[in-house]
Amino acid sequence: MNQIEPKFKFAKTRSIHDFTKLTPRSWSKISFSTIEQVIDFTPIERILHRLYKRVGRPPYSKLALFKAVLLQRLEDWQFDTVLVKNLREIEEFRHFCGFRRSKIPSHDTISRFKRILPINLLDRIFFKLDEELAALGTFEKDDLAIDATEILTYSNSFKRTDSEAGIGHKSDKRHFHGYWELLTVGTRSEMIRLPPLTSPGDKHQILQMKELLSELPKHSHLKYTHVLADGIFDTQEIQQIILDDLKKLPVIKYNPKKSKIKRLKDLSNVNWRFFNPLLADIPAYHRKYNERTAAERFNGRLKDGTCVRRSNVRGLQNNHKFVYFGIITLQLITLTLQYLIKNTQKMYQLSLKNFLGGNN
Repeated sequence: MNQIEPKFKFAKTRSIHDFTKLTPRSWSKISFSTIEQVIDFTPIERILHRLYKRVGRPPYSKLALFKAVLLQRLEDWQFDTVLVKNLREIEEFRHFCGFRRSKIPSHDTISRFKRILPINLLDRIFFKLDEELAALGTFEKDDLAIDATEILTYSNSFKRTDSEAGIGHKSDKRHFHGYWELLTVGTRSEMIRLPPLTSPGDKHQILQMKELLSELPKHSHLKYTHVLADGIFDTQEIQQIILDDLKKLPVIKYNPKKSKIKRLKDLSNVNWRFFNPLLADIPAYHRKYNERTAAERFNGRLKDGTCVRRSNVRGLQNNHKFVYFGIITLQLITLTLQYLIKNTQKMYQLSLKNFLGGNN
């Protein structure tokens, strides 16, 4: 994808004025048709070309199948049968994916495509889109907020039909059956920066966090100073890893559980937490911690906007890909939004320049 210069293909019925009120938070205004008008999918098509080669009858386009899954997430269709039904009935959906009316894949074909799509290809697509977003300045002044969110299995929460899922504990009284997704989100961009880390619900979040922190040094493209996290990660080991190994500043909510002291400001300055230099100014520390809500807002958009609140697949790897498709969908929405904002600004700057020039 070319930096900041997408191939605009606005429909004749669409006016550029439809996009003048967009802000970086206007995610809900981006539809599948807007994505189709703005995004050049050629780089993704090249990545998908590595997937598989089949002999015999010519297979469906890999990009068309990929876009069909994106459409499923954008339109909030839980099942592949619903996707196929809508592809058969609605021409706009077929056009977006690139299918002919006489050649619509079966729901089994789409399900098979999801199963055989390797995670490493999804990783390549994820980082390509992340790179493009970075080129547009999306992540400027970002820090990282890390948060875990639960994905429920599609059956009744406590009927363990998915043998790889587990019972997770959101609190002493709230439980679920499914998987944890540990997400790394930019505090200003409110956009995910690393692939999701999927674990069974019964895996402790501390172990997930240690695994994630061990991976962070490998991603030199991330520019950040602070790592923000919820109180469940308020342990000496986690904070020392962030300070000593990553050379970053931890901003983690004080967890008073199993402590007689309920407020951070009441702790003695000999407490181990005070090796963190940020605690020299506790009010500023709390203000910085409030930026962690960016991860919660991303989680909300992921679940409500891309149909991943409750899974309809079994197995850890399939659930990982189930969530991953939702994340890539949000990346494409954000990339479309950034392109529209940048190019609308350029068009109006050019119009203003021509107007002023004509009055001289």
